[in-house]
Amino acid sequence: MNGIIIKPSIFGRHYNDGFQKIIREFKNNNELTYNSFPEVDVIKQEGTINFSVELPGVKNEDVKIILEDGILSISGEKKNLFDEKGDVTVYRNERKFGKFDRRFKLQDDIDPDNVKAKFENGVLTVSVALAVPEPPKEKVIDIN
Repeated sequence: MNGIIIKPSIFGRHYNDGFQKIIREFKNNNELTYNSFPEVDVIKQEGTINFSVELPGVKNEDVKIILEDGILSISGEKKNLFDEKGDVTVYRNERKFGKFDRRFKLQDDIDPDNVKAKFENGVLTVSVALAVPEPPKEKVIDIN
């Protein structure tokens, strides 16, 4: 029998949910840090790897994108507007706020000089072009 079996325990559903999340993140070996904020979709399509990052309420100037040594880093901060208002009573706050830093190890065949980013309707899209492989060159070997 293969796989992991999770049986109900005294810890309840929240323990199992957390354990399943750890297993899912462990399987995603391209992500270097354990962080799920903000949510990111990674799609390979038409010669590019596209990263779609949900960042509603975040300004362009609050986001930083770095590509270094084959690692794409998307970092920034989603500011909590309630903190700036002074005397405010918040009855419910379900949205996530704070600093974020997502890092992804890219495959070796990318073109680091061909990376584009756009921010539209609260979604940041970073497109990393794949390098075009050069056809094998023929080399004639002289016989002595």
